[in-house]
Amino acid sequence: MVRSLFGHAVDPLGSLHEAVACWPEYATALGVTLAKDDSLSLIAPHGLEDLFGMMIRRNPARVSLDTCHERIRQKRYTERWPRVRIVP
Repeated sequence: MVRSLFGHAVDPLGSLHEAVACWPEYATALGVTLAKDDSLSLIAPHGLEDLFGMMIRRNPARVSLDTCHERIRQKRYTERWPRVRIVP
């Protein structure tokens, strides 16, 4: 087990999907892969609702409430995107 940047112990992850699922906010937990035939595959383990709904919601599996508040302060979401909603 290794400590993550966000202060939580993290077991080894078994797949890219597992890794993306533990990103700190649901709206940013997205990945795109490019196949050899130039097709794209989207990885969105928590769906796309938060992204398209302009909502920042913490991933409780990975980020504490304190870390979430610090990230909100550092990222300045509401300054950069006035219509974004924060749901800690």
